This record gives sequence, structure tokens and C-alpha cells, in this order.
Amino acid sequence: MLVGESSRLLYGLPGARTEVPLGAWIGSGVDTRDISKLVPGERRMPAHMESAVGVFRAMIEDHLPLDVIMESDVENIQTLSRYKVLILPNAACLSLKSNETIRAFVKAGGGLVALHESSICNEFGDHRVDFGLADVYGAHFKGTEDFSARWPNYPKWTELYLGIAGSELHPIADDSVVRSNYRRGSDRLQYIGWMTNVEVVTPAVKLGRRLSVPTEWPFVVLNQFGRGRSAYFAADIGQAYFIAPYQYQRRLITNAVRWVAGSNPSPVRVDAPLCVQAAFYTQNDGRRTIVHLLNEINTSANRALPENNPSQREETLPICDIKVALTDAKIVTAFQEPGHNPLTLKKTSGGVEVLVPRLNIHSMVVFE
Repeated sequence: MLVGESSRLLYGLPGARTEVPLGAWIGSGVDTRDISKLVPGERRMPAHMESAVGVFRAMIEDHLPLDVIMESDVENIQTLSRYKVLILPNAACLSLKSNETIRAFVKAGGGLVALHESSICNEFGDHRVDFGLADVYGAHFKGTEDFSARWPNYPKWTELYLGIAGSELHPIADDSVVRSNYRRGSDRLQYIGWMTNVEVVTPAVKLGRRLSVPTEWPFVVLNQFGRGRSAYFAADIGQAYFIAPYQYQRRLITNAVRWVAGSNPSPVRVDAPLCVQAAFYTQNDGRRTIVHLLNEINTSANRALPENNPSQREETLPICDIKVALTDAKIVTAFQEPGHNPLTLKKTSGGVEVLVPRLNIHSMVVFE
């Protein structure tokens, strides 16, 4: 996932696209030069950062491996080619070189997930007429609309739905978590946040649409570009999942990542509750894979904890029977650290898997 300084500093200040003034605090629609006048829950980050944090949260909760990269990485095709998927979380400010590199990455078989106004500006915050990556998205920029429902917008808020109909079933949307958020007796999903108006270009196809508005703009645009795939969200679904989250948003983001990856599935799969954080590393030239597991349950339930200085954990609520699977069929042994406890290795059609019997706070599963 790209977290870019240009988008962080030069994008998101209404009416101006300049560097954030010293002491100022910017972010989509709620801005003040004195953050002390806002209660902590109302303090905002720059729009790009809110989107990035929302995407990060979704990826961590669904236990997908994620690296955070910088603009210099995106401008380097050798660096970018190490990855199967690139995520642009409302990365509005992209240089011409970045766009060219991303275009080459997708054309060669890479996957791209892009949100909202990604590539609509150059690296200096100057607004383009159209997306710099319009051909990769299969969509042209026509404007944005604010459905964030945050003060002072709230009196003008219009309830908004996304229609993902049965006739449009797709691996990204055909999901039990998405269906669980449908309004009863319908296939509609509520959304609060910024949205983009786009015109879809054939052969790209749309998935979902805005309802209860004069024009039913598309919600997701899917495109085959060269040997790669693109999933463009015509909304800042990352920021929405950070500010006004619905569970379906997490699954749409992570399903889009899986879909654009195509025949390149994640090398590690962890089946665990949302509170388990998983991180993945390799050693010895890839002959060893280490999966770090962290149990983030706080049994105090955050009651009366200081926001920025919570107390140390007093007790542990263990999580049992976590399944960890690898696509590497050459794995011959697995154990849990600390303790060097052997784990039973089960061969599967997709590789190997183990069952971690108990996770207290932190543990490592080592595959060799």
C-alpha cells in the first residue's frame, strides 16, 4: 500500500492545494488551525492518511500480508514488481513517472486496487482534468460528491445506498459479510463518505451503483489491463471504514485485493478472530516463513481508559485453534515459539496448514 508524502501534505484542504501550514490540521471537510478546540473523537488526519488507516485496518482484520511503501518505491518498477498487488488509498498526488510505472506493473500482470481520487493530481497537488491512471481503471473522472454526513454537512445529508444486485454476483461482492449488511429484504448497503462520479469505458465493467440519487453512478469499476487487473472504488471506502465503518466495507476491500491478485493467492492464510494481528516474514532465502500472531483483546473493554495512555494488561483472554496455512508445499516442519512446540503439519491441495492450539498474547509459528 502506498502512503505518499505528496498526498498527505498537498491534498485534502478544501479550496486550496498547498502544503499544510505549521500548526494546522487538515482532513476531508472538517478543518481547523487549532486542534485543541476539537474533542479527540473529532480530530482529523489528512484525507489520504484516513484512507490509508482504513485500508490498513481492513487488511489487518482479514489477516492479509501488507507492506507500506513510499513514492520512490512506486516510481521503481523493480521494487514494485516484488509485489502481487498495489493499493492506492485515495493517493491523489502521483507523479507522471509513478503513473507510468504503475501502468507497466499492471500491464505485466500486477494487481491494482485504487480508491476515490487516486492519480487525479500531480505530485505538486495540481489537479488534472482526468485520472492519470484512467486507462488502467477503465473510468474517467467526472467529479466528487460529499455524503460524509459530518457537521456542518449533516443537515444536508442524503441517505445513500449501494445496490449490489443478485444479477451482479461477483467474487468481490458475493460474500457472507457483505450480505449480512444488506437491509432486510433487499440487496442494498448503506454508505457514509465521499464518492466519485465516473464514466465507465468498455470493456471495463461496473459492480454496484448508487441508488436514491438522480444519477446511478457506478460504485466499483473492474478492468482487465494487459495481463493484470484493476479494481477502482468510486468512493473513499478506506476513509469510510476509518470514520463511519460498516463491516461490508472491510470485506469489499480485501476481496478486491484477492480478486486483482488473480492466480497469485496470498502465500499465507490465517483463520482467526478480527482481534488477532498477523505479520509475516521470511528468512534463509525464503526457506523459513515466520508468522507472528498477536492477541489484541483487552479485557478491560476500554472502560474509562485514557485515550493515549491505556493501562497495562492485567489478564489474558486466550484464543484457541487458529488455523495457519501456507501455499508452499515444500514445507516439512512447523513449530510454535516460544517453547519450540511442534505443530502437526497437514498437507492440503493448496499447500500445508497447522492448527495453533492456544494464543495467549504473542506467539510465532515457524515453517521450514
